[in-house]
Amino acid sequence: MVIRIFAPRPVDPASVSFQVSPGTAVCKVEFDGIPDDTLGDTYGADSVQALQLAADIEPVLKRLSHRYDFYFPTGEGYFDE
Repeated sequence: MVIRIFAPRPVDPASVSFQVSPGTAVCKVEFDGIPDDTLGDTYGADSVQALQLAADIEPVLKRLSHRYDFYFPTGEGYFDE
């Protein structure tokens, strides 16, 4: 699996179904190797928050661990469960 986090960019208000303030940003996140349509864009009040939230992949992996098993290259499980 490869995880890519793209640079934040301003949100186009016409491209979303919610109200945005000036400075609102989005980071695209790709999880190559996981076919899940719920992954993708992470929004923040500004570019720093969008990047910070996008880089916090632990909650996403935890949610996906109900369907997938995650391991380190050593074979050890990613989660202690």
